[in-house]
Amino acid sequence: MAIQVFRIGEAYWFAGETAEECIAFAKKENMIEDEEADDVELVSDEDMKELKFIHNPGFPDESECTFREQLDKMIAKGETFPAFFAASEF
Repeated sequence: MAIQVFRIGEAYWFAGETAEECIAFAKKENMIEDEEADDVELVSDEDMKELKFIHNPGFPDESECTFREQLDKMIAKGETFPAFFAASEF
């Protein structure tokens, strides 16, 4: 099964094979509340190419790439999944 990215709640994204494993991981790491587990969405292929992943926001070495590029980097590095992927600023 392929690694995908799921938005959980309003502010967090996790990468894994299924939404269920990403939810379990996020709960185990105390990153989401139970009610946020009901608000899950698979990030579409189109959105993966459009959403921006910003490395070190606000720092001199800030850089960005697409969600697709970041996921590909994580897979190439041999990252263990499920894994935290990103968070939005509010």
